[in-house]
Amino acid sequence: MTANELSEACDIPLSTMYRKLDRLTETDLVRESAEIRESGQHTTRYARAFTELSVAVSDDEELITTIERPADEQTADQRLEELWTELREET
Repeated sequence: MTANELSEACDIPLSTMYRKLDRLTETDLVRESAEIRESGQHTTRYARAFTELSVAVSDDEELITTIERPADEQTADQRLEELWTELREET
């Protein structure tokens, strides 16, 4: 989804959504991708970067988090290569 779509779906201000997306992207819980429209404009789309997230509390009252990610997750270089390939195909 785009930031605008997420802002509307969550019923929070767009500026707040951008701050939250920045934090989620920095922690690798959300990934960004660029979408090029036919008009030549681009938009950023955000997608979940994990398959499962578990949070538990230990007997010592410490938080334990486990994050499972897709096995075929692409690196930044692979995503950039894919983007350039898509751009070449569209032009």
